[in-house]
Amino acid sequence: MNVTKINKLKSGFYQITLQNDEKHDELKIKLTEDELIELNLYTKKTVSLDELALLKEKERYSTFYTSALNYISYKMRSELEISHYLDKKECPKDYKEQIIERLKSLGYIDDKRYAIEYVSYQQTMNLKGPMLLKKELFKKGISKSLTTNTLSTYTEDKQACNITQLIKKSTKSTPKKPLRKVKESILKKIINKGYDFQLANEVMNSFAFDLEINEDSLIEKELSKLAKKYERKHEGYELKVKLTQALMRKGFDYELINQHVSNYLLSKGEE
Repeated sequence: MNVTKINKLKSGFYQITLQNDEKHDELKIKLTEDELIELNLYTKKTVSLDELALLKEKERYSTFYTSALNYISYKMRSELEISHYLDKKECPKDYKEQIIERLKSLGYIDDKRYAIEYVSYQQTMNLKGPMLLKKELFKKGISKSLTTNTLSTYTEDKQACNITQLIKKSTKSTPKKPLRKVKESILKKIINKGYDFQLANEVMNSFAFDLEINEDSLIEKELSKLAKKYERKHEGYELKVKLTQALMRKGFDYELINQHVSNYLLSKGEE
């Protein structure tokens, strides 16, 4: 077959048009500029069957390589992420190994830099704690030693600062539950973010909660709803126990519960 045209495409690739001597069959192949030079292709060049097979192989490789480049163009990826991506594209193993090595040599794959940038971004923008980041880095294929070294820069002072920010975010609006329950919910959220329980608890205890919570009003509403539920089957002391247990599960203080439940039962003539 003969090369009849070589056109540069907007994508940066070159489209090589080939025809046989009778000009009945036409074939179009896309290659990079480097491959064009490597294969010494030019207009009117005659291409043998072996060379044609090589052109097709190069085009197939370029398709997977370009897909990998597009995948990392949106954000930095770890080596494992790129490997999984190429597997999903059904990239042959030998191509995948070549592509990953090529991207490494160009600096597009660098797990050390990836780990540093990932931790820096996640701890600053999403306030994630070290334990969650450790889990996420392992999932992305970052080695244990590299993960440990990277997270060593995430100081306890920085963690405490982030925990404080999480508390502030969680207390922007007035909650519709007792303070104890509010604190339990916030602590759970902080632990889920990947922070150590002891450190989270220390920061929580030192934080000045300035919330306008009318617990008397809240407990009255809850007591009214619970009474309707339990009065159908219980009365007297048994009803008092059921109401007390239910309100304690909702986070109210025992003394406050005892006061309101006793007043309620007195009003019903059951105390």
